[in-house]
Amino acid sequence: MGACERSRPASRMGGMVMGANTSAPTPPTRALGAWLARTNNTVYLAATDGFICGFGTSPGGSSVAMLTDGSTPPTTQRNVNGSTTSATGACSPVKAGDYWKATGVDGALFWIPEEA
Repeated sequence: MGACERSRPASRMGGMVMGANTSAPTPPTRALGAWLARTNNTVYLAATDGFICGFGTSPGGSSVAMLTDGSTPPTTQRNVNGSTTSATGACSPVKAGDYWKATGVDGALFWIPEEA
């Protein structure tokens, strides 16, 4: 090593030792799957993380609610949207292993799973 060169210690990043020939790990790639039609007021078990999206088309009292938790039927309301003058909709994330259902959906209801 020359007089102007010094040895530098490897730096630490996220618990990994970073040196000249290493790089940070690449996070897993995730994508959303196909939009799958589902039925209002029916209990489903989520095999993967995902989203439920639905809408009500009946103005004058339409209220869409998304319920999800570990119980069957689910009782924890995660999202609700109501309107007395126009159609309304709502979306909610769902954890894998939780049950879910949507109420008040008289339009379309979809399950969108997460895929690895």
